[in-house]
Amino acid sequence: MSAANMYKKENLAVCQDFPDVLINETLDVFNIRSTSNNEYFITQYIINYISKIKNVNFEMDDYGNILITKGLAESYPCFTAHLDTVHTYPNGLHAKISQHEETGHIIIVAEDKNGKQIGVGGDDKCGIWIILRLLKTQPILKAVLCSREESGADGSENVNLSFFKNCRYLIGIDRWGNNDFVTNYNFCKTISNRFEQSINPILKKFAYSHTHGLMTDCFIIQERGLNISCANMSCGYYCHHSTQEFVVLNEMYHAFLLATELCKLQDIYRYNIPKPVYKYQKSYKNWWADTQQYNEYCIYCGKPLAFNVTGICNDCKNKYKDIDYLEI
Repeated sequence: MSAANMYKKENLAVCQDFPDVLINETLDVFNIRSTSNNEYFITQYIINYISKIKNVNFEMDDYGNILITKGLAESYPCFTAHLDTVHTYPNGLHAKISQHEETGHIIIVAEDKNGKQIGVGGDDKCGIWIILRLLKTQPILKAVLCSREESGADGSENVNLSFFKNCRYLIGIDRWGNNDFVTNYNFCKTISNRFEQSINPILKKFAYSHTHGLMTDCFIIQERGLNISCANMSCGYYCHHSTQEFVVLNEMYHAFLLATELCKLQDIYRYNIPKPVYKYQKSYKNWWADTQQYNEYCIYCGKPLAFNVTGICNDCKNKYKDIDYLEI
């Protein structure tokens, strides 16, 4: 989860076309209901999917996290995404292929049984889809699909850190847009200088750039004491936490190709985050640095909100007044 963004044509990265052969399988993923209080169906889909892939072992812990290892190696690239979405579907869910009105790009949207647009769950089915593709295409991989991120990161707060002992890095696939690589979280850098030097040519190739971001599973795990570089990357969803949410297929595939390149990095990129100057509370809306309170961020533009303003800034409220949204 991170601050939402409206889709703009000028933000579009140069992406390869999404392979037509993958569309039906992709729609299968996006047509699965998944909420923080009912991850059963998405969990069963994932287990059935990865059980058919050679050399994949997995376990499910007491908190609902799915811990996956493919291949035997001294070290592994490692990625994470989360199982749940913020959406509920009391009137059904039908994900379908559509076309963006302004750009003409192929997108996935969702509607209920009455044809009304609803949230498609790109946050974070995009991350799930990419990890499943990596498990099919990469010989060596570790991944954690975390439970209940949207309801307070219960899964990543409790996942066993020993799973990551031979991981090279941990990258979350849970960021809106097409070009963000989050390497600064809560006023702290989250990657080593050596990792930064290694990934910069890859980020340049894929038109991604370093930025700061909000809570997601990889950073929660790092804060608990994980001593490797961690980051979170854009994966092609927009307007998340709203009924207007959609996924740009080419951008999701672009993120998959970026993740594929990152899998080629062979070193273990050790890093210990600096001791934070703020106090972190379970309700992640509240942040303190020294004695100054930091307010929430707008769910559309990501800018810090004025004191006592909740969910969306006044500029975005006026700009997108016709769009329904859910507060973080």
